[in-house]
Amino acid sequence: MPLLETERACERHAEIVSEDGIVNLPGPASPVTRRNSQVSVEIEKDWLIRFDESYAAQLQDWVDKVLVGTAGGSSAWDGYTAALTTDAALASQQSGKAEKVIAGKRPALYNS
Repeated sequence: MPLLETERACERHAEIVSEDGIVNLPGPASPVTRRNSQVSVEIEKDWLIRFDESYAAQLQDWVDKVLVGTAGGSSAWDGYTAALTTDAALASQQSGKAEKVIAGKRPALYNS
């Protein structure tokens, strides 16, 4: 059986829908092609092209903090509260009502 060569692409999309409207994060700036009764937009094949500067800045911030013996960036607490927020959003979707995000007191370990 012959090997199949495929190309991979990286696409990020986020949309927030609320009572007041919809917010879409912008996609990459790619030309829209209309040809043969079709509309298409190329999807980047390398995520680093789009996020190169922000990734480099985030990495440099982490290195700078490591060099002086501190921590930076997201913490486990940030991940925990993101998970709680997601749970509340899903509960709200089911109930049709606003749901509270209750995280409790932030442990001192995460205070800088």
